Amino acid sequence: MSTVMQNNRISHRIAAVYASDANALAADFDTKRIGGYLRTSDANVSHPCFSNQTNVQFKAKFKFTVFNSRNEEIPTTVYTGTQQLHGYFEYIRRDLLISHVHPSDELQLVLNMTVTFDTVTRTSQAPKTLGPPEPKPAEVTKDLESIFKDAKLSDFTIVVGDKEIPVHKVVLSARSPVFAAMLEPHTEEAKTNRVVLEDIDYEVMHELLMYMYSGRSPNIQQMGLELLAAADRFQLPGLKDMADHVLRSGLIVDTACKFLVYADMYNSAELKNEAVKFIAQNINSVIQ
Repeated sequence: MSTVMQNNRISHRIAAVYASDANALAADFDTKRIGGYLRTSDANVSHPCFSNQTNVQFKAKFKFTVFNSRNEEIPTTVYTGTQQLHGYFEYIRRDLLISHVHPSDELQLVLNMTVTFDTVTRTSQAPKTLGPPEPKPAEVTKDLESIFKDAKLSDFTIVVGDKEIPVHKVVLSARSPVFAAMLEPHTEEAKTNRVVLEDIDYEVMHELLMYMYSGRSPNIQQMGLELLAAADRFQLPGLKDMADHVLRSGLIVDTACKFLVYADMYNSAELKNEAVKFIAQNINSVIQ
């Protein structure tokens, strides 16, 4: 018997020579088939992979070969399967087997068995180093909104009418290209830390600054047109989109023409298209 182990495959070759009474076999079983089953105790099959294991899952391939008196291999039976075997399966007709008995009244039988195990690959990874949790956007928004409302550490003042709004240069510069240019070191506003804004209401400016600090505009439903104009003036595309959405959802017969004028004036393409479509669909009501 020879055994070969390669990767997860075990191959056994078991050769045996059996003495037999050929005449008796031929007389009694000349039309029968010879069969059988392999027991590891009979074949003396052992391997470390089988030791101390009670539930080994594997696939096996059996090749049962008979050699004739000239040591030539006669037709064989190959069996493959994954089920557990308790019993035998047929290999060769007995009369064919007897016809190849050696002159010395011997049979040369060879069994090749290949056992394949399932391979399980496990990959180990070094534990990840966890850094500190990132701040939640809602927390950052809340903190910035608090700074705006409380005017903590403010270093700039916006004057609208007779009211002043304390703000922070760094926030204005980061959020608006218009304020960023205004606060360049050589400008009068940067030197005096103060700017007076004309043609804008205090409430609208306060709402615009609320958006710049927090990204929110709680009162946009009440001042959509004014915020559309202010957002275009200070180049705040996010606020402009919010105002555009509010106005498009509020198109009615009484406001369609006014919204169309604002959309054209402040380059709001989506609002303009929606207003034109609405007017065309309701032309009779609009012109009354």
